Amino acid sequence: MTGEEAARAGVRDALAGCLERGEVGVQVAVYRGGDLMLDESIGVLAEGSPREVDSGTLFPIFSVTKILPIMAIHLQAERGLLGYDAPVASYWPRYAANGKAPITIRHVLAHRAGVPNMPDGVTIDNIGDWDWMTGRLAEVAPLWPTDTRSSYLSYTYGWILGEVVRRTDPRHRSFRQFVIDELFEPLGITDFYLGIPDEHPVADRIATLSNPGFKRASAVVAPFRSAAVPKGLETGPVFNDPRLRRAVFPSAGGIANARSVARLMAVIAGRGELGGVRLYSPERVDSFLALREDPYAVDEVIGKAAIMSWSGFRMGSDHPNREPIVGTSPHVLSQSGAGGSVAWADPDERFSAAICHNRMFRPDPDRPDDHVFHDLGEAVRALTTAGVG
Repeated sequence: MTGEEAARAGVRDALAGCLERGEVGVQVAVYRGGDLMLDESIGVLAEGSPREVDSGTLFPIFSVTKILPIMAIHLQAERGLLGYDAPVASYWPRYAANGKAPITIRHVLAHRAGVPNMPDGVTIDNIGDWDWMTGRLAEVAPLWPTDTRSSYLSYTYGWILGEVVRRTDPRHRSFRQFVIDELFEPLGITDFYLGIPDEHPVADRIATLSNPGFKRASAVVAPFRSAAVPKGLETGPVFNDPRLRRAVFPSAGGIANARSVARLMAVIAGRGELGGVRLYSPERVDSFLALREDPYAVDEVIGKAAIMSWSGFRMGSDHPNREPIVGTSPHVLSQSGAGGSVAWADPDERFSAAICHNRMFRPDPDRPDDHVFHDLGEAVRALTTAGVG
């Protein structure tokens, strides 16, 4: 058996181990040097279903979706259409209301803007109304002064950045259309969606989320977490509801397969370029590999340190609260989603990877090496260093 064959067998064994630990359906995909080198799956679309997960199965990916507003904002900066240290209100004047004038693009990217709080009155029926959401977010007051605390913008992130993208777009497209035109189509990404109508032909490929006992609440930070993630819209099986599947929900509503997510992150692994399409200069991507201010502070919303770059991406680290799957290299950029989905890119090793699944679980923040996908992440890294590609 060659090194490559052994490494691929290791990935399959790790996937089987995920099922043994309770997973229902899992996908993993890897790009290296711009080429798809792995696209594996295991399990079924829903508990008790006879339908097997394959490479075309689609999964709700929660905050992995934040890759889209992050990359869109950096694309506008690359084009000279916005500045990171410019106030959000310089592009969106109404956003200055109620003490938000000092908030800059950089503050939002780094989750230091102090505005994790969703507006009053948001429901599963109106969360897909972009104008209503942005109008109400322009009115909210910060929970604390700008740039004084880490406060993960669980849901507000995508609308704030997405509205800036829309307002700096010379063509004035919707955020969804901007992402399609400027990210998905140039990069050949065909299975990453922001909003899927009930009658859409891919709707039948969406996996069903399970584990209704999944909880994100914590007694220590419940007041802030509940402000960031309103009752009735908590991450979990409610995202099976067609109203959320239809919504353009730019922080947490993405639906995709692992192959498409890994391909998007391959642009970061390629230092701004994929398949002859360059979105960012190498220098811009290199700049992402810098920690944000006060990077080890406990976040007011998630209740632990969130090791991340100023650019919006999470980062690899050996900190006890590190991302548990992506490794410890400080040059890894990633984004994880509630319940366990994750995507990451390693510009040093020129590979990107994504894991999507449908069983919601809450990892133990104090035991990162016990994560259900820990061995799968290790197997992915072994494959990318097995002399392949």
